Amino acid sequence: FYLPIFVLLRFITNFIEKANIFSMSLQVEKNLRVYLIKEVYKKGNYSIADATFYINSLSGHVGYFYGALTSLLNGLIQMIVYSSFLLYTNLETIAAFALGGLVLFFPTRTLLKLGRKYMHESWLNAQQTGRDIQRVIENIFLIKILGTSESEINSYDETTEKLQTSQLKNQVYGTINSLIPNFITLFTISVLIVFFNIMKSLTLEFLGVTLRLVQTIGTINTSLNMMINSHVHLKKFIELEDNKLVEREGYYTIVPDLNGSVEINNLSFKYYGSEEYIFENLDLSIPKNKHTVLTGPNGSGKSTFLGLISE
Repeated sequence: FYLPIFVLLRFITNFIEKANIFSMSLQVEKNLRVYLIKEVYKKGNYSIADATFYINSLSGHVGYFYGALTSLLNGLIQMIVYSSFLLYTNLETIAAFALGGLVLFFPTRTLLKLGRKYMHESWLNAQQTGRDIQRVIENIFLIKILGTSESEINSYDETTEKLQTSQLKNQVYGTINSLIPNFITLFTISVLIVFFNIMKSLTLEFLGVTLRLVQTIGTINTSLNMMINSHVHLKKFIELEDNKLVEREGYYTIVPDLNGSVEINNLSFKYYGSEEYIFENLDLSIPKNKHTVLTGPNGSGKSTFLGLISE
């Protein structure tokens, strides 16, 4: 009589759990998007491609991290409960599982390292694709005039190929990592049945809890893989935090009787993540009551210069 009720309650609690985790991830992502757009506005040294990439991709993966962390904690609690039952039911068998867990530690660690490596490559390649698109859009007429469209497309194709390869490898290692616990546990059970004749001591409850434990360990490995992947993005977020705007005293001054409209002394500027300076040690004076025309090809820094003046 109670069995259908327990099944229904389990379905409802699982649904509520997953909905709450997903809702939390979306809320973190939304808050981080708003926070990052404010930082982009304040700092002003992000390219369009990088700003778009950081706001959209970075915020999503940080929210993804918190969802994975919550799933990991939930899985650990379940694993403790199932292991306690097995420990109480059959001490010898749980000792064999503990030995299997020690064996499982080493491939899990290796696979997590490989997954993180290829997630880092994926991050770099995804960022580069955005920069390639921005470069093409900003210089589209120049590219047509020079006839270099084919080389630009080939370059973009190579970057997306690298992105696809790194994402595929990350997914492969993550999948293997989530399946290994099932394989090792079931293999251990088969060995115990064949060589140690434990069929008599196996009960329906024991088998059911064991299978649930196996599923939980697989879920924990999946959550670990998700967290390791997101660690790349958390590291980038910390780098962005280190790039926050710090206004030095005397950064700019307003002088009522200044001879020129704007005077700039020793100005250097480069975009975040770039080693190439757009302006370096620039000195400039714009006179009052005169027309000053700023010219230059696409991407030469006209808008960037005006943005610096407006700061």
